[in-house]
Amino acid sequence: MLVPEKTKQLTEKQESFLENLFGQARGNPREAAKLAGYDENGYQKVIKSLKQEIIERAEGVLATHSPKAVMGMVNAFDDDGRYVVKDYETNPSKKSCRWCEFKNNKELCKDGVK
Repeated sequence: MLVPEKTKQLTEKQESFLENLFGQARGNPREAAKLAGYDENGYQKVIKSLKQEIIERAEGVLATHSPKAVMGMVNAFDDDGRYVVKDYETNPSKKSCRWCEFKNNKELCKDGVK
């Protein structure tokens, strides 16, 4: 992930919050605060104090991932705006099938591994 130049000196806890917010917590500020060691109900204060740093990092994430997201949306529809139905190649294995929502539905996936 692109990390912007630091605009102010952050504490170790604040830096941990930001890393977790854009990492393990996947954007969930309450979870990021918990992982960083903040009080569970104190995440709103942390967000307020790190507002600018959160915005800067979010801009970096958007700049990195927006083109792929946009192209995915564009390619999902044909020129008339209709959803394009695609056949996807299966890649069955215990690892890839473990969380698959189609693994128990033989009409949707005949290749699933249990």
